Amino acid sequence: MTYSDGHTDEAAVTWNTDGLDKHLASVGEYTLEGSVEGATLKATCKLVVETPASEIPVRPATFAPIEVFESSSADDVLKSLPKKVSVMMKDGSQEDYDVDWENVPALDWGADDVTVGGKVRGTDLTVSCRVCVKARPVANGLVIVDQNGKATTAETVLKVERGKEIDLAAAASNAADGALLRGAVTWASSDPTIATVENGKVKALKNGTVVITVTMSVDGDAAAIATLAEDGAAETPAPQQLTASVTVEVVEPAVVQKPTSGKDNGAKPDAKDPSGKKNGKKAAKGSLAETGDNTAVAVAALGGTGLLALIAAAIEKLRHRAK
Repeated sequence: MTYSDGHTDEAAVTWNTDGLDKHLASVGEYTLEGSVEGATLKATCKLVVETPASEIPVRPATFAPIEVFESSSADDVLKSLPKKVSVMMKDGSQEDYDVDWENVPALDWGADDVTVGGKVRGTDLTVSCRVCVKARPVANGLVIVDQNGKATTAETVLKVERGKEIDLAAAASNAADGALLRGAVTWASSDPTIATVENGKVKALKNGTVVITVTMSVDGDAAAIATLAEDGAAETPAPQQLTASVTVEVVEPAVVQKPTSGKDNGAKPDAKDPSGKKNGKKAAKGSLAETGDNTAVAVAALGGTGLLALIAAAIEKLRHRAK
């Protein structure tokens, strides 16, 4: 503190700390005021709140190249890229951050290697990763996949109700190793009158059993088959065909029994009238109840058009008997 005669001296200051905790909770610059002991002057102090060094990201780690199969979608490539990156903080510590990859490409057959860039989430840092494209293994067989995504065999029997449809698909039998079908497949039904198939969609027409077959022509190179002539020179391999089949059984549609509406009226056979006598009367000879072929029972169980049809049939029988 400087006095009017020019000399300086130290004086105690009492700082006003109201709201200090709030200032310290966020980054920024603030001014504090305090009372000087023995004077009416006010002291001021500039307070600068900075982010702790342990929370300041400085440099992300470098990713090692990854391998992805050719003929992969952008989503498949994205799934193969690292989800997090280790970042060095200002104090030398390490923290893991999420990575947001940008402009992830799809990979065609025979695609070249590519570098994908991205950002470290919540920072201004950027990262990149080299994607090395590797060839897919050659399909060594066919398999039919059912409507539930399960692989079938020649012994599999799929039951389909008449009038319904199911979708089948063809896949490489070594798909788990990354193989894909590279070519068109042909579907066929052993009996199109029972069930037809087009592009894997099976339509059940009538009851019976059919064999659904899928085939794909594969040239020798694609099938990785080599032959040698007698003189040792390489020959062009003969075309080969991959085949898979599954049995489809067309069955009768399930009948759903619908509950009848209304409640039981509580009527009982041979109900007695108030006088204590049965009110049921014996059916007249040759009447509908005496047809002898349970027609009356069937009539009682049906309603609507079924009831009318049975009544007409019963009347016709009575006419023939009368003749």
